[in-house]
Amino acid sequence: MKKLLMTACVLAGIGAATPAFAIPTSEVQYLLSSFVGTGSPASGPYGTVTLDQIGSNVMVTVALDSPPSAGFVDTGAGSALLFNLMNVPTITITGLTAGYTLVSTTNGDIHADGSGDWDFAITCAAGTSPACGTGGSNPAPGPFSFTVDNVLLSQFIPNDSNYYFASDLCIGTVSNTGGCIGATGDVVATAGTVTQVPEPSTLALFGAGLMAFWALRRRIWRAKSTLA
Repeated sequence: MKKLLMTACVLAGIGAATPAFAIPTSEVQYLLSSFVGTGSPASGPYGTVTLDQIGSNVMVTVALDSPPSAGFVDTGAGSALLFNLMNVPTITITGLTAGYTLVSTTNGDIHADGSGDWDFAITCAAGTSPACGTGGSNPAPGPFSFTVDNVLLSQFIPNDSNYYFASDLCIGTVSNTGGCIGATGDVVATAGTVTQVPEPSTLALFGAGLMAFWALRRRIWRAKSTLA
């Protein structure tokens, strides 16, 4: 019995000493659920914006629900993603999905029809191989992601219209020629859901405790079987 208890303590110590890996410590997910563009598309939600705090950086992932969303477009009403950051005059991003680009590293006055003004924008019509065409042509299904360095989840704040994020989307289908059949325009997110993610050391400690408990139960069962 004493040996089993000592083993449990050793395993717990190993779990507590396990180094933290690059996984999120907390996560916020926003629903792109409200259409503020032109037309009357099918009801949402149309996609999600997920923020993961990884150390001192935040990973942003934008994924669409298809249907009703056909993809990201560049109608001039907005961008693939619009967002605000509190007290961040310039940003550095890494790992941006190919075919998308950061409009500017400097906080600016970016206007989007329907969703208001924003600090930063990721566009899908960039370079010689754009992820989507102009207007509603060639909607890009996504998803795409990137990491904003040296920011916290709490620094992602709503704009003056109380929207946290906005995306210029095609809500509908894609024609044989690659154009959007349906409504186009900005879709916005107004609130987020927070999820706390256990740290690796906590998970290891919990697993070690379960292993020790299982070993103890098995030892007691064997002892009872022998006495019987």
